[in-house]
Amino acid sequence: GNGCTGVATGGINVSSPPPPFNLIYTTPGCGSVLLDAGSGNISYQWGLNGNSISGATNQTYSATSSGNYTCTVTDANGCIITSNTASIVVNPMPPLNVTAAPQPLCSGQAITLNSGLGAGYNIKWKDSVYALVGSGPTYSPGALPSGTYTYHVYAKDLATQCQDSASITFTVSPSPTVTISNSNPSGICAPATVTLTASGLPPTVSYLW
Repeated sequence: GNGCTGVATGGINVSSPPPPFNLIYTTPGCGSVLLDAGSGNISYQWGLNGNSISGATNQTYSATSSGNYTCTVTDANGCIITSNTASIVVNPMPPLNVTAAPQPLCSGQAITLNSGLGAGYNIKWKDSVYALVGSGPTYSPGALPSGTYTYHVYAKDLATQCQDSASITFTVSPSPTVTISNSNPSGICAPATVTLTASGLPPTVSYLW
């Protein structure tokens, strides 16, 4: 402020920028691929196909879709480094959708379980204690008595080798019972009439002659 001048000198060290690094991963994957940018950095930002992924700021990232992934990190020296591009392939899991038919499920009728899959899959069925009971897209346990049942299905995509499993628990309701009584079991002569009476259980059943 008084017009006086002073000079100070000092030294600085400028390091060469760190080279791009490789991400740690295994591809192709089934359903997702875990990417790892390594530890020891101050910050992380993951990107997909040149665009930043919102909220993806951890050391690892679970990729659920195929594409070209990178991670930009700030190291302990404050240097910003972008990884080499990782070309990731994520194969879908077998799209299991297990159903039981016919509905409603009643005792005394044949029941069929459907995996929701077609050709191109190796499919196995297991019962509630995981004993193998069948194979193929569908499995029929037959006519089951009333009760609650659980079955497990395992599927492998023959093209990608991706595997998945699912379970189904369903309740089989008891079918009603019915008997018919005849008002004249010994027989009568026409044109007299005979009355047939149905008795069903439970009492809430409906009748159709």
